[in-house]
Amino acid sequence: MNRQHITGLELITEDQQVEAMAKRAGCWAPLRQAQRDGRSVAVLDGLTLYGAFHDGLIAVACSTPTQVVDVLAKLQPAMGFQFVGVHPSGEIH
Repeated sequence: MNRQHITGLELITEDQQVEAMAKRAGCWAPLRQAQRDGRSVAVLDGLTLYGAFHDGLIAVACSTPTQVVDVLAKLQPAMGFQFVGVHPSGEIH
């Protein structure tokens, strides 16, 4: 299993595991669509952040909202966010 750490949190980068987690959480559709469209997207389900990039998927389980913001700040360059806004569906733009 391919894992990295961001600010002491485990970042899961194994695509099959992230896909299974996202499906269980009910947030797989926007991740799959973003990959098909060739764009990056982040989806927040509770305190678990899922991301889709042109070359793979990630998931990171945070324990506080502050950790979510910290992870987003660290992922911002790779995801190319100009700004962050939370859609009612939980999709982060």
